[in-house]
Amino acid sequence: KFLKNINLSIAIAKKMKNIGYEANGYFYKGEAYYTIEKIDSCIYYMNKSLKLNKETGDISRESDCYMYISDCYDIKKDYKQALEYHKLYKTYYDSLFKQESVEQLENLKIGFETEKKEEENKKSPIKAEVKNNLLLCGIFTSIIIAQIRSCGAYFCTYKGLY
Repeated sequence: KFLKNINLSIAIAKKMKNIGYEANGYFYKGEAYYTIEKIDSCIYYMNKSLKLNKETGDISRESDCYMYISDCYDIKKDYKQALEYHKLYKTYYDSLFKQESVEQLENLKIGFETEKKEEENKKSPIKAEVKNNLLLCGIFTSIIIAQIRSCGAYFCTYKGLY
């Protein structure tokens, strides 16, 4: 029943012309065949998924496909093919790891800079005090302008100018 549902999802993905979903369908179909030890079918569907994932640029899924294919050839005792696919898996995995590491370093850098700015603000209460004073001046000025307008309107009404 699981394979029937996967086939249905692949058909829907094809109809929608969604290559990413189609690639995932083939991946899960290959994974299902791997689980029930139909190794040749696993290799076949992993290769179909791999081809589509190359089109979409999903490096993570490409890496997973290479890993499964490598394991399948290892089970078949075709160690030469297993090694070739393992090398491809490792290359893609390392590339992903580097990409994730760069992103983590960027996030750490942003966090560090934010903390540094917060520390500077804490060390410089004068800046905070100046900001508060400017805010109070703005509020006070708004109140004075409102009062002047109110008095002006009253005066004009009193003198009959309105």
